Amino acid sequence: MSILLREVYEETKTKYGLQLIAGEGGLSAIMNWVYISESVVGPGYLSGGELIITTGVLCRESPEWLYHFIEAMIEEHTCGMILNLGRYLWPAHITAEILELCSRSNYPLFTMPWETQITHVTRDYYNRIFHDSQREEALSAAFLNLVHGRTDKAASLSLLEEYGLPAQTACCAVYVSYSLAAEEEQEQRRTEARLRLALSHQIQTQGIPAYLCSAAEYFLIVLPLSDKTARDLPWAPRLHAFTDMLAKLLSERFPSAAIAAGCGTIQPSLDGLPKSFFHARSAAAFAAAGTGTGGRPGASFDELGFYRILLSVSDRDILRSYADSLLEPAEIYEKKHQGSYLATLEEYLLCGGSIQAIAQHLYCHRNTINKRVRILREELSYDLDDPRTRFELSTAFAIRSFLRLFP
Repeated sequence: MSILLREVYEETKTKYGLQLIAGEGGLSAIMNWVYISESVVGPGYLSGGELIITTGVLCRESPEWLYHFIEAMIEEHTCGMILNLGRYLWPAHITAEILELCSRSNYPLFTMPWETQITHVTRDYYNRIFHDSQREEALSAAFLNLVHGRTDKAASLSLLEEYGLPAQTACCAVYVSYSLAAEEEQEQRRTEARLRLALSHQIQTQGIPAYLCSAAEYFLIVLPLSDKTARDLPWAPRLHAFTDMLAKLLSERFPSAAIAAGCGTIQPSLDGLPKSFFHARSAAAFAAAGTGTGGRPGASFDELGFYRILLSVSDRDILRSYADSLLEPAEIYEKKHQGSYLATLEEYLLCGGSIQAIAQHLYCHRNTINKRVRILREELSYDLDDPRTRFELSTAFAIRSFLRLFP
C-alpha cells in the first residue's frame, strides 16, 4: 500500500520537530520520494509525489523567492514541502501570501528547526519508502504472475498468503489501459509515474482496499473482498461506479493517454483472479472501442451483453466460420451485382422488417429496399419470416462485430 503523507507526519512530527502551518487538506497525498532542493528544477524533471525539503539558501537573493519556489513545486505535483528554519529561512519569510497559496492549493507546508539534521529525516523516509516499495513490488509480481500464468499458480498464491491474502479471499480486478506511443521515452516514464500516482491517490480517497500493479501500457487494480462484502449485491455497482470514476478522471487529467478502464467480475477466491482479469481487460477493450458505452471511457463486464457468451469461446475460427457461412452469400452477391445487400440484411433484422425504417437508415428509396429484400428472400434463400433464421443471422452479425473488437 502507498505511503500517505499524513501517516509519515503523525509518526515523525515529534521526533523531527515538524509543524504543519498550511495545506492540511493535502495530507492525504501519496509520498513516493524525498527530494532536497534549493532551486526550481526544470519543468517535467520531477515525476510527482515527492516531499521537498529546502533550507532556502537562495532566499537571501530575493524576498519573493520562496513564494515562486513553492508555486513551482505545486505545479510539479510534489506532495508537500518542509522548510528548514533557522539559518537561511526564518518565520518572517513565510508571508500571508505563501500561507494562502498553500491552503488554496491543499499543499502541505511544514517547518522544521535547523537543529534537526536533514540526513536523519531523509534516511528515515527513504527506508520507509524502500520497505513499502519492496512489498508493493513483491505483491505486484505475484498478482501479475497469477493472472498471466507465468509461474506455478500455487507459488503465487503461497506468496500472496505470506502477505496476508489467503487463497480463499474473494476478489475483483479492474484493468486500466493507456497509450503513450507518441511521447519520448523520458516523458513516457514521467507520465506513467503520474498516472500511477493519480490512481494511488484515488484508491486511497475512495477508501476501497486495493493493490495497484503496473505493467506495460496498463495498470491492474486487485480488490480483495471479505466474504460478506462479496455476497453483498450492492458491491458490484459500487465497483462499476469506481471504475467509471477512475476512467473519467484520468481521461480528463491525461487527455493524450487514450485511457480505458474495465471492471471484471467478482470471484469467490484468488484462484479466480485470472478470470476476473480477463473480464476486466475485455471490458476495457469494449470501452476503448466506444461500443455501447455512450462514449464513456469505463465499462464493466456486465455491459458486454451477448459478447460475454462469445468471449467464453476460445476458438475464434469456429465463430468466424459460423458467421461466414450465413453472411457470405449476401457478400458474394453484393460483389457481383453491387448494392448494399449485407447492410440491408442487417438493417432488416435491426428494424424488425420495417421497409420505411430501413430506407431511412440507409438513405435509400423504399423501392430500392423492397427490391433488395426480395433478392435476399428469393435469390439468396434467406427465410426472413422464420424467427430461428433471424436469430442466427443476428448472431452472425454480432460475431463479426465481436471479432473486430476481440480478434
